[in-house]
This record gives sequence, C-alpha cells and structure tokens, in this order.
Amino acid sequence: DIAGISRTHVPIFRSEDWSPSAQTIKLNHYFDGPEGGRKVLSRGHRTLQNRLGSTYHEIVKSGAPFFRTIFLHIIDHPYAPLLVHCTAGKDRTGVFGMLLLSLCGVEDEVICGEYELTQRTSYGNVV
Repeated sequence: DIAGISRTHVPIFRSEDWSPSAQTIKLNHYFDGPEGGRKVLSRGHRTLQNRLGSTYHEIVKSGAPFFRTIFLHIIDHPYAPLLVHCTAGKDRTGVFGMLLLSLCGVEDEVICGEYELTQRTSYGNVV
C-alpha cells in the first residue's frame, strides 16, 4: 500500500479459474516457448486468432461493470490521476482506452491509430 493511492481490482474474466493450481499449470506452459504461450492463449479454440476474436467479444460483453466502475471513478474524481492496466496493456486496457477516447469525441481513425501503436510496441513481447 502507498499513502494516497487506492487500488480497485475489477476483473473482466470472472469465469476463468484463478486458483493457484490453475495458474501454475497455465504459467508452466510458458516455459515451452512460443508454442506453450500459444497453447495458453488458444485454450480450447482451434486457432489463436479464434481465441483472440472470442476474447475481444468477451471483453465487450462481460466488461460493462468493469468499465462502469472506472467511468464512475472518473466522474467522481475528475481531477485525480488514474492508472488502468491489464496483463499486457493492450486488450482490456485497449478496449477501455477506445471507449474513453470515443466518449471524448476522438475520431475512429485516430483511435485505431493509437491501438496500432500498442501492437507495434508490444510485438515480440506478447505472444
């Protein structure tokens, strides 16, 4: 804990098993290199692309309470700093960034360009 800073944990993927044993199995796959990472990310889907498409759908579908919590915080504390993050900082955080920029009237092309910057800077660091 840091004085003056509060943390609010708002998970989007509530259905995922976050038990220590499940996380150990998941993390152990990463030791198998890129293929292990793909195995973790595809979880029951034929391809990684199918999993990612499903993930974005799930973020939008299940994320409403998560996004509501953050937007209410912004409304209640309009001048307070805010940090929003997720594991890689591009999927859940990216969707939130898109929503925030859109509500601020930023054009879709600019929002897409901002997200593309995330893709470029995370290439090679995220499976």
